[in-house]
This record gives sequence, structure tokens and C-alpha cells, in this order.
Amino acid sequence: MQKPCFVLLPGAGMSDWLWSRMTPLLKFPFITVDRRLKYNTASNRMNLSLNDCVDYAMEKVTASGFGSFVIVGHSGSGLLAGLLASRLGDKACHTAYFAANIPAEGKTTLDSLPEPVRKANRDSVEKMVLANTIPYKLMEPLVRNFLCNDCDEGTIKFVLEQNFQPEPLCAVNEKMSWKNYPQVAQSYILAILDKTLSVDKQLEMAGNTGIKDVIRLEAGHMAMLSRPKETADILNSMAGRCAK
Repeated sequence: MQKPCFVLLPGAGMSDWLWSRMTPLLKFPFITVDRRLKYNTASNRMNLSLNDCVDYAMEKVTASGFGSFVIVGHSGSGLLAGLLASRLGDKACHTAYFAANIPAEGKTTLDSLPEPVRKANRDSVEKMVLANTIPYKLMEPLVRNFLCNDCDEGTIKFVLEQNFQPEPLCAVNEKMSWKNYPQVAQSYILAILDKTLSVDKQLEMAGNTGIKDVIRLEAGHMAMLSRPKETADILNSMAGRCAK
């Protein structure tokens, strides 16, 4: 088995900065997919599909030159991780869903969220589709109380300095089908301290694609920033099994 490469897919609105503390601790090569669409324009966000998002991720994967991949989908990129695994087939040796939203068969990302979070996400997506960037500073209560509830003040300030990338509508309103999901090894990394998705909701998500391997991590939604070593250790273990 050749050495696998991580494909790091950040959560909704996030980019490469999400992985910046964790990637120096990875023992295997990695590539990041910095945004959902190759050209993240308002028109594309309104009209393109999840297949277009997968096309952009595949460009990155193909350009890497590797032949075996561990896909890591964080939060809102759970559905993208699953679709990318389907596209890669036997080149996807493992898919890791990290506190990820995995819609049930025939449901959308918004459908699977609890009502208060669903409303907040619906409102924010509708506003941001036509915007180019949205500073996290405008969402400081969300960052402090939900996304970074287990982070120190330095980490919170780091996140607040970033810009929120507008998401395409397809990321929240396109229905999913897992009927042709490949027989690839998969795990769900359950963030115990997550205030965005409860433990019960995360376990429900894991069940939507029949994930049996649930790894519990004593951390919040952005564990790759608050617990980078623990997060890297989990991913390195997965890749290590692929390499044997």
C-alpha cells in the first residue's frame, strides 16, 4: 500500500487557516481544499451544484499526484467528504467525518440541524450568497459561545481575525443520496464538548451512512485549533492503517 495523502475539507465558511496548528503534526502528506467552488462568485454560489464542488476538490486531488487518500470532512463539509469518497472509489482508503453534518437519505444539510441552528444557518447563508467575505468579527457571539467554546482567548482572537467565505446554496439545500456510497472505511470523530452539534446529534449523523467506528474526542467544534495534537494523533492513526 502506498503512502496515503490527507484531503482536508474545512467546515462551512472556513479555509486553510482552520488546519494551521494541526498540519505540522501530521506524519503523512496533505492537501487542503480552500473553498467550495473554483470560482466563488455570487452567480456560481446561486446556481452551481454539489457536483461542481466535488469537481474543484477533485482538481486538487488529481494535481497532488497521490493515489491513496484519507478524506477529512469537518462540520458542513461532511456531505462533500462523502461525495468525494464516492468519486474517488478505491483511491479513498478512509473517510473521517469530524463533528460533521451528514444529512440523512433524501434530506438536506439544513434539514438535519436542530431548529435554532437551522434558522441561524438559513439566515446566514441567504445573506452571504451575494457577499464576497464576511468578517468573523460580525459573528463574535457565535464564535465565542459555539464554534470556539473550548478555546483559549488567543485562539478565539485568531478565529475572529479570519474572514468567513460565502457558501453556495447547494451546500445547504441540495438533497443527499447515499445509495451508491462506496464500501470505504469510515470513522466519525465525535467532539464531546461541541456546542454546535450535540453528542446525540453527532451520533445521529454518524448513523446516516452506517458509521460504526466512533472516536470520542474531549474537545469542541474546532478541535484542530484547540486540541491540535490529539486531533493529529487520531488522523495519523487512520492514515497509518491505510499505509500497512
